[in-house]
Amino acid sequence: MQKKKNKICVITLTYNRPGYIERSFDSLYKRAGCEFDHYVYDDCSDKNTIRKLKSLKRKYKFELFLNKNQFGIYKSFHKLLDQIPYDYDFFVKFDSDIEILSDNFFTEILEISSFPKFSGATPRVEGVINSDRYEGFPVNYYNGHCIKFNAPVVYGCCLIFPASVFISFPKKDR
Repeated sequence: MQKKKNKICVITLTYNRPGYIERSFDSLYKRAGCEFDHYVYDDCSDKNTIRKLKSLKRKYKFELFLNKNQFGIYKSFHKLLDQIPYDYDFFVKFDSDIEILSDNFFTEILEISSFPKFSGATPRVEGVINSDRYEGFPVNYYNGHCIKFNAPVVYGCCLIFPASVFISFPKKDR
């Protein structure tokens, strides 16, 4: 019996810093290790960043939404949620200034999704801080990555969570 292929949605918010965005996207598409759909929402960046995003869109074929007014990271994230279909198995919040250094990144991280009460995962990086802020929800490590089980909050520069968590995000007035 063949294993079911997970349908993955990657969500990226951008604001300026075209050099970081290019390195980040290049690493994502080179090292993900599986297919995914990518939604990018720009929060009113400068012309250089918009040019870079359009060039990367031609190269990688992701969905690009250009905001005409600056909203900030939180409001932008909630605006982008309206643009994303909910028919994915996993959702990934992927910051535009990180670089993936491990091959087959998503494939390896998603191995933990079958653990009971899986809430989300974030890759382990140097200088993980605030791991004790979860009050009763200790940070666990699997295959070099931080994972949280049944946690009310999981945060970081790259978050991977199942559809059940994604669809539970409260809708905000936009």
